[in-house]
Amino acid sequence: MKFNILVAIFISIIIIFTIIPASAGPDMSQNVMGRALFVHYWNIINTDTYYNGLLDKAQYINADSIMIKWNDCFFVSEMTGQYRDPLGRTSQDLINFIDKAHDKNITVILMVMGNYLQATGDSGCKGYFTPPETDPSNYFRKSKNGSVTTNDRLDFYYPGARAKRIAMIKYAVSTYDFDGIHIEEPGYHEKSISYTGDEGVFAEHGYHPINVPFNETVQFDLFHEAEKGMTAFFRELRENLSSLGPDYEYPYFMIQSLHNIAKWEPNNPAIEGIGVNITELSKKGYIDLWITEKTNTYTVERQKQNIRDTINSTPEIYHTGVTYISSTALLNKYLNPYFFDVLPQVASWGGTSEIIYASGYLNFVNYENGSSSPISPYNWLHNNPPKTKRTFNPIRLKAPINNTPIILPTISVSPSDQIVQVGKSATFDVIATGAAPLSYQWQKNGLAIPGATSESYTTPVTTMQDNGSSYRVKVTNSEGTVTSSAAILILISSLPGLITNHGFESGNTSWKFYTDGEGTFNVKSPGFEGNKAAELAFNRSGNNIQLYQSGIILEPNTRYQLSFAAYSTSGNDLAAKLFKHVSPNTNYGLIKTFNLTTNWQTFTTQFTTTGFSSTINDGRLQFWLVPFAASGDTYYIDDVRLENIDVSNNGKYDFNKDGIVDIFDLLFISDRFNNTARYPYPNYDTNTDGNVDILDIVSVTNKISQ
Repeated sequence: MKFNILVAIFISIIIIFTIIPASAGPDMSQNVMGRALFVHYWNIINTDTYYNGLLDKAQYINADSIMIKWNDCFFVSEMTGQYRDPLGRTSQDLINFIDKAHDKNITVILMVMGNYLQATGDSGCKGYFTPPETDPSNYFRKSKNGSVTTNDRLDFYYPGARAKRIAMIKYAVSTYDFDGIHIEEPGYHEKSISYTGDEGVFAEHGYHPINVPFNETVQFDLFHEAEKGMTAFFRELRENLSSLGPDYEYPYFMIQSLHNIAKWEPNNPAIEGIGVNITELSKKGYIDLWITEKTNTYTVERQKQNIRDTINSTPEIYHTGVTYISSTALLNKYLNPYFFDVLPQVASWGGTSEIIYASGYLNFVNYENGSSSPISPYNWLHNNPPKTKRTFNPIRLKAPINNTPIILPTISVSPSDQIVQVGKSATFDVIATGAAPLSYQWQKNGLAIPGATSESYTTPVTTMQDNGSSYRVKVTNSEGTVTSSAAILILISSLPGLITNHGFESGNTSWKFYTDGEGTFNVKSPGFEGNKAAELAFNRSGNNIQLYQSGIILEPNTRYQLSFAAYSTSGNDLAAKLFKHVSPNTNYGLIKTFNLTTNWQTFTTQFTTTGFSSTINDGRLQFWLVPFAASGDTYYIDDVRLENIDVSNNGKYDFNKDGIVDIFDLLFISDRFNNTARYPYPNYDTNTDGNVDILDIVSVTNKISQ
């Protein structure tokens, strides 16, 4: 019987068979399932009828387990009090479903995406997992110039990204009585390139991928760095779950990994190019089961060989192979001819379980099988129980779950040291997770700062009395309080500017303006700082709009600070870039978008120069107004300063950076007596003995006359 194509869109059922090597493998007396029903996220409906139907179908096909996705936003909303579950489900809905499954002797495995954020219903709570794209600290994957390449994949190279995902999983399994965890496709979405591993490649191979043309070597090295992040994720996940107690270790919670790429394809140039090192995960005990997914384009023997190749390299864990029931695609109405060739052989191949993967609705629709009579796999599964059996039942063996989450706050990113000019403000940030609500209290030199009770703290305008002050934050919830490490505020009296006519007091001298639309560049009064400011007015937008200054001298691998004041009459944004003035316009380390308003604001960002190895004089600082500026917009820019703040490259002993070593530099050291030398810049421990003391004053004094 042929079935309607519209019905076929909702149906894709996969039979998964699990194989272990005969000579080695996990303890088979601990097998936690014989046959499982895998319910994907595409057609979940929040009704009792739907949930009860899933349990009935699981029983009908002789399944003793259900794998189900309960959207990330559901757990995030409970953890933070923000966002919402897209289906409007409540905590009691989940508790009822798990209880009913357990009453039917069916285990419930929680499916969680790896680093993917675009699964149905999950994109609405991206704000929990990562800062905005305009924030350089966001956890998305980055291109060669540091911009976000995609906003639907976390980059697990960032510890903060891993911590956010792990905190959500830990909350879910410690709050609800799940019997296992499935991590869905942790490597599948690593197949595109991210340059966040640039420093790791440099440390291991001695070159920076961002500074060389892309080739196969660069691809492999960056994939290898991605693997390190994914391995760290599984290690940290295992450690976090184990910290909950022995009831959360295998077999009660097994980590499963699905991989959608032909890993062992002979023509695949990147065997480890999926960003997951299965061998390392297996040998170190970070995972318990690996699913090698193969489509129906291969023969049974080819599928068997692919699985056996994987098993040979990782005999310590369970293994699963996949074949689709429907052939080629969802719209194809014919039964995969290999389906009935595979399933009866599961037990003879050493299978431990069968997993029925229902992407849509598992129903009685018949598939045509060549010249044979139409067959319903659903009925076939009912009439053919699995030959493998569950040998260990994890249901209700855990300690009773307290459905009120109590998770001590965890600080994943502590505030970092800040170097600013006297008279400017400094901003300190923290990233923390834990049971909501979280409260914050910032401290200066160990004393609470009144009103500083958010995730970020910006100081008032600084004075030299603030130099060397320490800032930390206490994060509290109902379980207790944790304190971040302290960050140091380092002030410098003045910075030599690299921008000519920074305040436009000399008109448009040294500045160039270009647009392929219609616009003008004038200098008008009043300014933000001084009497004048740049005015950019547009009658028609364009594809190339820029205000820039060239001929800037830069040092390699050096820390710089860009600051400016700006606003636009429409509140539209602008971007700042620093790159080689002439072709090939190499990026020199800065590309950042700034959120303007309709009133004057000051903006500051720090960066390290890249893309060259010796002093250059061809830098171009560019304000880029595409795609922001529109017809009728007017932008005002003033007080543009580009300053070298890397004291280590401007005189080891010139701490106040005034160009000479004198008595004022001694004051910087005397202020820090008896402190350990933990400051990144400047380094007050001039004799490198680990302490800031009188001996360091002596070494500076010896330089005063030089």
